[in-house]
Amino acid sequence: MAFWNYPKIGFALTPGFRAADIIAVQSVLQLFPWCKIYYAAKDLDCVYGKSDYPIVPNTTFESCRKLDIFISSSVTKKQLDDEAYIDFVRQKANEASQVIGISNGVIALGKAGLLKGRKATADQASLDKLGEYGIEVVDQRQSINDGKFYTSGPCTGAAESAFHIMKQLRGDVITRFVELTLEYEPVQQFPRDEAKTHNNQNVFDGIKPLKVAVIAPPGMYAPDATGAIDVLGSIPGTEVYFVWEKKGQAKGIISPTLQANETFETCPPVDVIIIGALHPKPSANKKAIDFLKKQEKNVSAYIAVCAGVIPLAGTGLLKGKTVSTNFHMRSLLPIFKANPSNKTVSVDGKVYSAGPVIGSYEAALRVVNDLYGSQVAQHIEQDILEYEPHPLYDVGSPEKASRMQLAVCSVLTFVLISFYKQFVIKKCKRYAESAD
Repeated sequence: MAFWNYPKIGFALTPGFRAADIIAVQSVLQLFPWCKIYYAAKDLDCVYGKSDYPIVPNTTFESCRKLDIFISSSVTKKQLDDEAYIDFVRQKANEASQVIGISNGVIALGKAGLLKGRKATADQASLDKLGEYGIEVVDQRQSINDGKFYTSGPCTGAAESAFHIMKQLRGDVITRFVELTLEYEPVQQFPRDEAKTHNNQNVFDGIKPLKVAVIAPPGMYAPDATGAIDVLGSIPGTEVYFVWEKKGQAKGIISPTLQANETFETCPPVDVIIIGALHPKPSANKKAIDFLKKQEKNVSAYIAVCAGVIPLAGTGLLKGKTVSTNFHMRSLLPIFKANPSNKTVSVDGKVYSAGPVIGSYEAALRVVNDLYGSQVAQHIEQDILEYEPHPLYDVGSPEKASRMQLAVCSVLTFVLISFYKQFVIKKCKRYAESAD
């Protein structure tokens, strides 16, 4: 694919899909300028994944165009036995120039006859089955490349497959810039060699499931919330509500269209609220800020990711708190009498704040640790998420980036930060002062 071509990128949506697989890859590949992303499903009705994660498709399996990059992500076991689905995977993967297989989505590629004789990996639960399809199995928790195929387990492995494709198509300079823009600097929170060995078979026995609210307006940046949903949704019985002032479709910012299924009035009391980056207008929505404040007596944790700290600041709850956000917005935090931190995650009372995208996972893992203990948090991180990062360049923070990269970032974000200061910050500061 020539540098100046704008790739068509496609995901398959089936009931029970793992949203984090899709969003992790999408957050990287969406940064191809003017790319087109297709979310294909059987029909155009909203499809619900794990934790009732709602994505509205924009094409069908039948009408989906030829793709340049196709992603075969994790699906239910039932879906793997659906020959029509395997035929769709075979067709789109054959047409594409690059293919990403994630977790048991690699099995789908194997059943389609596409990986015979190739090296591939997957999540730990799927590895034993790969050999049935003539695949040379690689037991490594990182992205494995063979020809046009990039395979991995979930979470960090999926994101890093997308970074490898970005590098192949756009080169080192742009991919380094993407790594910095997303502040991709993941760190294992509960690595095995620093924790006790546990029998994880019954790790969830007797623990209380959570009720989780996700602030989900039109103009939501889904990658900032999805990691936390993936973590908290790993706890059996957890209920996730996508909340806004009215129910209905919520078109995302460089992310898919979701669907709010509760309003501020109908959402029940919850244990955790997740707030990712929002478009400036919903960031200063008074009803949303009132909802956050109203829930304070119930919640055990607010997870505020990237610019999601701004609406939370409007409640007055950040006053005197140590807070993390994206590095462009650190300078805005003192306006709310908050103390900016350069850490990926900060924990101060009920407030778990983080930098963008990958910070969502790490903040949620801290919540799990504080609510349920390190054994549960480690099990989710190591056995469910298989969270084992291998950044391509390790330039995911301003402290590690070059002066040139930081200068370009500052220029590109100048207008947005100025708009926030002029309109959003003024409104949220006024709300915060009235809450004192």
